[in-house]
Amino acid sequence: MPHYATQQSLGCDLSVLGICYGKQILNKELGGTVERKDVRDGQFEIQVETECPLFKGLETRQMVLLTNGDSVDKVAEGLRCVAKSSRHID
Repeated sequence: MPHYATQQSLGCDLSVLGICYGKQILNKELGGTVERKDVRDGQFEIQVETECPLFKGLETRQMVLLTNGDSVDKVAEGLRCVAKSSRHID
């Protein structure tokens, strides 16, 4: 699921959106953890924060396609998770 990085955590004046492997690398580099899950692919329901500009106007629940089994386990300080699955797979 997407994560936003704050300007303070990256030391720049830009917000950064991490999706899929980019999110996992960003999270790991900033001190979070990533783990491999048993589920490798398929369609899953996620819950999004509709207050986030990225999801403005969308329904809270969305169906998405998962194409890898790696998942953020612990979100790094300075990052904000704006969507997640009920199975904690992202």
